Amino acid sequence: MKRIAFTLILYSLFLIQPQSASATPAIGIHLLDPNELEQAADLAQGSADHPGAVTVVLRADDLNLRKWQKFFDEAAKHNIIPIIRLATTMEAKGWRHPTRKDIVHQATFLNFLEWHRDSLPVIVFNEPNHAGEWGGEVNPEDYAEVFDFTASWFHTEPKHYIVMPAGLDAAAPNGPASPIGGSTTMDSFTYLRRMFAAKPELGQKIDALASHAYPNPGFTGSPYDQGKNSLRGFTHELTLFKEFTQKDLDVYITETGWRSTPSVSNKITAYYSYAINNIWNDTKIKAVTPFVYAAASGPFQEFSFTNPDGSPTSQYEIVKQLKNSLNQSLSLNSQ
Repeated sequence: MKRIAFTLILYSLFLIQPQSASATPAIGIHLLDPNELEQAADLAQGSADHPGAVTVVLRADDLNLRKWQKFFDEAAKHNIIPIIRLATTMEAKGWRHPTRKDIVHQATFLNFLEWHRDSLPVIVFNEPNHAGEWGGEVNPEDYAEVFDFTASWFHTEPKHYIVMPAGLDAAAPNGPASPIGGSTTMDSFTYLRRMFAAKPELGQKIDALASHAYPNPGFTGSPYDQGKNSLRGFTHELTLFKEFTQKDLDVYITETGWRSTPSVSNKITAYYSYAINNIWNDTKIKAVTPFVYAAASGPFQEFSFTNPDGSPTSQYEIVKQLKNSLNQSLSLNSQ
């Protein structure tokens, strides 16, 4: 009886605001490893008309052709848009600073693979406004140089890439000091303005926006919030990016979602339903991939859509039910 009542509630939520295909992003999940797709496809899969999506990390030490071709084949089989996030290797102080050799190797590797798609979204590393994500320092001028090289290289490849700057932590403050000099974090808009000041020509090399539009503070905020560090943070980012690019950019929300805490758990269904109906229905949004599919017992366990034993969490079940209800609504509207 509880399951029937839950399904009826979800269905009624979508009847309130019927969705159209043009206002519906590809909804899926963020993966830490391509091998996770075989299990995650149950949640991320879509249809030919309404695909799903996954964001996945491509590490510099994980360039295995067989493994990654299987990932792209699996994505095509389940009508899933793959979004690739470039990464280096983990060291004691965090992610190693990328080299040009890393970037060329990753581009060459991706060119060898059959994507089963005309274009491939690629994100140039991750949250460099945290020192731990950028070789131990926060350096927007250096990131601008790296992005400039990466975008130029990928744009001259024979295949078509949608190249995006790294998603930033919109809730990061300025400071505190880093042990090796500088600060450990920087406000995302300060970071972006310094990046564009260092390389104004970047505006013409950015194809889309990767956004980490989390419900902050503490990843437990309300979906009704409007600020820069809310689920609507991507709208603030679009305004800033247009100032420097003069483009109306598409958006890929590659990280979002709530921590599983007692204060959030009884509201999570309503929160996700509101986000799908009222925030992620922006026609500029092409994909939404909440973080993260599998965190095991690591530091992201409260975000995980699966338990350490691989079983689905309540967040998994809720998002899957909401996504199924949305797809039913879209099918009815298209008839």
